[in-house]
Amino acid sequence: MDDNDNIIAVTAAALKDGTLHVDVVVKNAGVWDRTRNTSGTWTAATKIDDNPSITRVAAAGLTDGTLHLETLVPGSGIWERVRSASGAWQTSATQIDSNGGVTALATAALPDGTQHIEAVVPGSGVWDRVRTAAGNWQGSTHLDTNGGITAVTAAALADGSMTVDAVVPGSGVWDRARSASGTWQASATEIDANGSIFAVQSAGLPDGTVHLQTIV
Repeated sequence: MDDNDNIIAVTAAALKDGTLHVDVVVKNAGVWDRTRNTSGTWTAATKIDDNPSITRVAAAGLTDGTLHLETLVPGSGIWERVRSASGAWQTSATQIDSNGGVTALATAALPDGTQHIEAVVPGSGVWDRVRTAAGNWQGSTHLDTNGGITAVTAAALADGSMTVDAVVPGSGVWDRARSASGTWQASATEIDANGSIFAVQSAGLPDGTVHLQTIV
């Protein structure tokens, strides 16, 4: 669907109208969005962010039909750009996390209209930030103090719970769950002991299962 060999990062998000968006970071060229229509056909890619410094990207489709695209700019933090339910992208991104030390991110949208962003800070661990259903971003909460974490992914489930899976080089993948009532597990559980894993992606399905993909 895309043969650009300069792509350095990718994310995808499904919307409630049945469409799927794939957003890619092209080295020194910003972020490009490509849509899969309900008929199964893919559109041509459209540039939605021309910041050449973007290195990572994460996207989530919310219950109101909007698409939230989070981009990571080293030294600057996390910036968000929103696509409305009618299909219009905001003309500029908004900074939602000014920590220039963030090196990886993930996001997930919950059935109650809230959104979570997980940010990895080397030597510090994973920090969780919540956007309320009303659209207000909250302060970050320290979710995992393992400073060795290098990558993270998040998945929302239909029952309102969510999981965060973190990669620790030399150790594997560790999972931490948040209940539908908002309580995080006190500790993470190792679910993959392959210490060679360096990238991870997860997705929650309507039947309540979660699928985790890893790159070794």
